[in-house]
Amino acid sequence: WIDLLWGSLLGILLLMIVLKQMLIGVTHRSYLYEVSLEYEGRRIELNAMLDTGNGLYTTIGRKPVILVNQHAVAMLLNSQVRSFLKNNSPDMWLANLNQCMDLGWLSRVEIIPYHSIGHKDLLLAFRIDHFVIMSKEGNAHIDNVMIGIYSGTLSKDGAYDVLLHPHIMNKLSKKEEASICA
Repeated sequence: WIDLLWGSLLGILLLMIVLKQMLIGVTHRSYLYEVSLEYEGRRIELNAMLDTGNGLYTTIGRKPVILVNQHAVAMLLNSQVRSFLKNNSPDMWLANLNQCMDLGWLSRVEIIPYHSIGHKDLLLAFRIDHFVIMSKEGNAHIDNVMIGIYSGTLSKDGAYDVLLHPHIMNKLSKKEEASICA
């Protein structure tokens, strides 16, 4: 009976661990979206996660800022901008902006002040041509989106390269509500 009791307890413990991991996975997936970014005729599709704590807005015009991994956004940019980002360390991007030869890209750049826990800094962001969130209900085209270039890694497991701004998701839900009522 003792072996049966210990085996049952071990089985219940393992079942609880598996169920917990499954619930975490389901919750994690419910915040994941597929997005499309387009800039100067180049288009990339990436996985994105809703970041409810993202409160980044541009200082001019209060446009929401979406964070994208540097390696992912590099595929969207031309060789001059990729070279600039690669040849300068992220902490020197702003100081060395005059070294970037792509004047078209520079005309779309904004510097975004931000702070995280115990840290204040400036973020390099640029305006893209088109931003689309793809969902089961359809595609939502969002205007005036700024892409903040994040030099670190947003997802430890590589599940996403983009952190969505909650304001953008509010626009998405309003569009879905409008399409339901129409």
